Amino acid sequence: VRGRDVVTTDGKHLTLLDPATMVRQLEGYAGLRDVAGRIVNRSPLNPANRPDEWELGALRAFEAGTAELRELISKDGKPYLRYMRAMRANESCLRCHGHQGYQTGAIVGGVGVTVALEPFFAREREEILDEARYFGFIWILGLVGIGTGTRRIARYSSEREQAEQSLRASEERYMLAARGANDGLWDWNLASSEVYYSPRWQQIFGYAGGGIGTSPEEW
Repeated sequence: VRGRDVVTTDGKHLTLLDPATMVRQLEGYAGLRDVAGRIVNRSPLNPANRPDEWELGALRAFEAGTAELRELISKDGKPYLRYMRAMRANESCLRCHGHQGYQTGAIVGGVGVTVALEPFFAREREEILDEARYFGFIWILGLVGIGTGTRRIARYSSEREQAEQSLRASEERYMLAARGANDGLWDWNLASSEVYYSPRWQQIFGYAGGGIGTSPEEW
């Protein structure tokens, strides 16, 4: 290729690399994360760029007008994502592939990547498990709070019922004692300025029919 090798003004030697070679060099780093990428062509200049069955089908689809393809596959029992996008020829591509009859804008191949999905699925499972633990903890706290609140309400209701029963019993004893003593009783509520006159009190003063009110002026 004309102009492939150049020397800079400070003496550095540079070599122009085609896209396929650059992708192969990147595979050394991508392999650390189980990611593989490559460029393929139906009539490759380098046999290493010859497409496999899936890639060949993708190239045919590109020639029919499809821009990209993706598919989930299983490899060695593990899930992988395969993705490929069409490559169209530009002026720089024709420097190497022009003699093959390609013209600007024509499909010259595809660039694809294969990504292992297991690390992503493992991370997803871990996140789901963390969320399950978190919400499970919240759920348990809620149950404990509901249980504690229910017991407190039940205890309060029981204590209130016992107090009301004791009050009723005390009032009954008081009424029996008052009737047994045959005394007339009265009670003055200073807050409301009302006076209670017992039936026996009213009877003693001749108001057995209940014709007396609750005002202090009734005296």
